[in-house]
Amino acid sequence: MAEGLNELQVNMVIGIRVAPIPALRAFAGTGVKRRREPGGSREIGERLAKHLGHMHKFHEESRRVKEDDLADFLMQHLLAVPEALAKRVTDKNADVRREAIGTIAGALIDALRANWTVVYQPGENIQHGSGAKWHG
Repeated sequence: MAEGLNELQVNMVIGIRVAPIPALRAFAGTGVKRRREPGGSREIGERLAKHLGHMHKFHEESRRVKEDDLADFLMQHLLAVPEALAKRVTDKNADVRREAIGTIAGALIDALRANWTVVYQPGENIQHGSGAKWHG
């Protein structure tokens, strides 16, 4: 797992950063209602599960964890993030946001590794000219 740990960290941070602003605000409790909403955590969890599944596979003993189970797991852990830390995800200061997202990503990775085996499986590189030809 050590070989893909850095990639997992990078993918987790990117996955959180590119989440839609309304979902981040609902997660942080900085939206219109000014309280944390589970829908934000659900959307971020689903997007993270899909994003992480491209290069990482999660196993529980010999069973591969389904994307839905991964999304639920991530959502539950996002809901458990302390409110003060969650609010910093939408802070106006980019350094504060970066630190908060990094902290949350690290905690999610620790939780994933504590419960499941994480396998790094990057896709194969496509060589120029090796694919199907399109002449149209």
